[in-house]
Amino acid sequence: MKKKRFKFDLNMVNIVLLVLLLISMIAFGAQLFTKLPLELLLVIILVFLLICVLLRLLAIRKNPTVKKTAVVLTLIMLVIFNFGNYYVLRTNMALGTIGGANVDIIEYSLVVKNDSPIQTVEDIASDSKFEILELGDTEFNQDAVNKVGEEIGATVDPLKTASFEKAYNNLMDGESDVLILNEGLRPMFSENDLDLDNNTRVITKYQFERERNTTSDITDITKESFIVYISGIDIYGSISLVSRSDVNKLMAVNPNTKEILLIDIPRDYYIEQTCQGNQLDKLTHTGIFGVDCTVDSVGNFFDIDINYYARVNFSSLINIVDALGGIEVNSEYAFCSGQYCYDKGINYLNGDEALMFSRERYSLPNGDNDRIKNQTRVLEGIIKKATSPAILTNYLSFMDVLSKSVETNMSSSDIDKLIQMQLKDMSGWKISSYSVTGTGATEYSPANGFNSYVMWPNDTSVAEARSMLTEMMFKK
Repeated sequence: MKKKRFKFDLNMVNIVLLVLLLISMIAFGAQLFTKLPLELLLVIILVFLLICVLLRLLAIRKNPTVKKTAVVLTLIMLVIFNFGNYYVLRTNMALGTIGGANVDIIEYSLVVKNDSPIQTVEDIASDSKFEILELGDTEFNQDAVNKVGEEIGATVDPLKTASFEKAYNNLMDGESDVLILNEGLRPMFSENDLDLDNNTRVITKYQFERERNTTSDITDITKESFIVYISGIDIYGSISLVSRSDVNKLMAVNPNTKEILLIDIPRDYYIEQTCQGNQLDKLTHTGIFGVDCTVDSVGNFFDIDINYYARVNFSSLINIVDALGGIEVNSEYAFCSGQYCYDKGINYLNGDEALMFSRERYSLPNGDNDRIKNQTRVLEGIIKKATSPAILTNYLSFMDVLSKSVETNMSSSDIDKLIQMQLKDMSGWKISSYSVTGTGATEYSPANGFNSYVMWPNDTSVAEARSMLTEMMFKK
């Protein structure tokens, strides 16, 4: 008796694949629902349905070759939509991670000399001598002291000092055994020629969280003008860690006229700071107290409401540029910074090179003013590469890095609305920029605890910036 040969039912296979394709299409449309304008979404749905109808019409033809073609085409479409779903999912996850940030992280370290016998917290004796800096944001100092006391099982009464040099020398000379250090203050040591990084080590770290109070009263981000504060903090690691704000830009966005105004502010601008009892200090020091302090102080200084903020740090810049495969910048001058040298004209930079390019000021003729321009050039290089076809080869890694490298208090729903608005008309934006200026001087810095280089604001340039911001916000 002959065995019956299994007959491959192309019609049934096509039906199964078509059902899977419909499910994949529905999932794809659902993920794009909040990203696309309704009109465009309806067009896409109509195209989806036409594709399914055409594939089904091919499948019911009697010609076996046509039936096989329908199966192959359906399978190809299924693969395409599954890849599309994956890419859209990863994009949505990244944008969701970036938006809605509301927590600052304050990190404290227990620092000892390199040759100290103290290797771990367990090695700290009850009679060990502690020291802590009473500079910057002292709100969490006592929490850190209490945490150390809990760890070693003894009361900790640290020596309190308002001098980086004294704190450093005390540790080096044995006057203190352990420095309880707010890591947001670490860059201050190198700024004062104190080699804390190479002569000491960290035996443990503690982190404390503080909820941010920055909120926006924007009702419809696609119809109301808004201002974003862009802050670049001078630290590696988590984007939520507090530290000095070395890059400071106001970005006024008018969605009605499709215009963007960038106002660059020097890091050493000497302004009243809400987190230091309205004392005058360098703008960069507001970052030590968290982004709320930066936003409030700058808002008060320019007499404006800042609706949103966006933050990046050293690690952000390095990782984003590397994820893009490097960027191109056009340098106005030839100069060197650290181990890197840059030519006048076009330079191709990796992440580390881009960071040093955007940080250098001493080798440039106009100091901080030229540094601000270089930071803008790096930003332009990132935008140019991220919006070029080259992004397709590194898209997923770029989105992964972006989700860990940028944070903003703009909600995910507001980000979605902006994407919808842009996709609806696809019109270009007019971007203009302006830099406020000032005069260098030596004045007292409360966060430093001694006289430091500052920049007194030029009243004329500040008045011009205020006027430009007001005009941008109310332009119809």
